[in-house]
Amino acid sequence: MKSLKFSLALTLLGGVFFFGCGDHTNGGDTNLVAKGDVKYGGIFKMNETEDFRTLYPLNIVEIVGGHIGAQVYEGLVKFNQKDLTIMPGIAWKWDISDSATTFKFHLRKGVVFHDDPCFKDGKGREVTSADILYCFNKLCSVSPNNQQYPNTFKDRVVGANDYFDATDKGAAPAGGVSGVTAPDDSTVIIKLTHPMPGFLNILATQGCWIYAKEALDKYGDDMRIHCVGTGPFKVKTITEGEAVILERNPNYWAIDQFGNKLPYLDRVEFRFIKDKRSAIKNSTWCSVYR
Repeated sequence: MKSLKFSLALTLLGGVFFFGCGDHTNGGDTNLVAKGDVKYGGIFKMNETEDFRTLYPLNIVEIVGGHIGAQVYEGLVKFNQKDLTIMPGIAWKWDISDSATTFKFHLRKGVVFHDDPCFKDGKGREVTSADILYCFNKLCSVSPNNQQYPNTFKDRVVGANDYFDATDKGAAPAGGVSGVTAPDDSTVIIKLTHPMPGFLNILATQGCWIYAKEALDKYGDDMRIHCVGTGPFKVKTITEGEAVILERNPNYWAIDQFGNKLPYLDRVEFRFIKDKRSAIKNSTWCSVYR
C-alpha cells in the first residue's frame, strides 16, 4: 500500500503543462493562432536538484522521472490536476459493472504515437486496443525493468498473477493476461478478482502508461531515454545530468473549450541543478491550468 501511494503521488505531481508562459518570443509557432483568452507559445522551465533514473514507464519509481514522463506518456485515464478526479485519457469513456469487477473502456479515435524512427517512415501510428493489451501484458511480466506490477495489477486483475508466474518460468501464455481482453480495435475490457471502485486511480499511474511496441523492440533497455508515447509533449533532446528538453506534440488529440489544439506551450525544459537555491531562482513558475 505504501508503494502504491508513492506511485500515485509522483503521478499527481507530474501535471500536464498546457498553459503558455515564459518567453513568448523565443521559438513560438507563428502558424498557430488561438481563439479565446489564450495564446500559443512560451517555455516552461523546471529545475530539478536530482537526476532522473529512467523514463521507461514500468521502471519509474522516483519523482523526477514521474515529472518528465507525465508529459510524454498517458494511459486510458488520467488525474484532473484541479481536483484529482479521474478524467478521460486514451479512453474517451468507460463502463463499470454494478459489481465493480468489470471495466469496459472505449478508446478515442485519432490518438497517435509520437513520430519516431521506430515506425515505418518515422510516422507515428494510431493507437489501438492491441497496444493496450501489449503494455498490460508487459506490466504483468517478470523483468528487472518492471517495478510497477506490485502497485497495479497484482492480486487485482484476473489472470495477472498466473501470467506473471508463467513469465518467471519463461513460458508466457500466448493469449496474454486472461482478465484483459479486446473484442475489437477500440474496446478494452478488464476483469478484476474482487470489487474495486478505485481501480481507475491505479490505471492513471505511470505503470499503466501506454507506449509503442515498436519502440521497445527497437530500443530495448534504451527506452529509459527513448520515449515514444502519446502525450502532449515529445522528447527533443536528453543530455543526462544536464537537461531534458520536451517539445510540443503537434499531433496531440486534446482541444480546449474554444477548439484550440493543446498544448499551448512550445517547450518544457527540465534542467538538473544540484544547488537548490539556484534551482528555485532559475525556474519559471506559472499557472498551468485555467
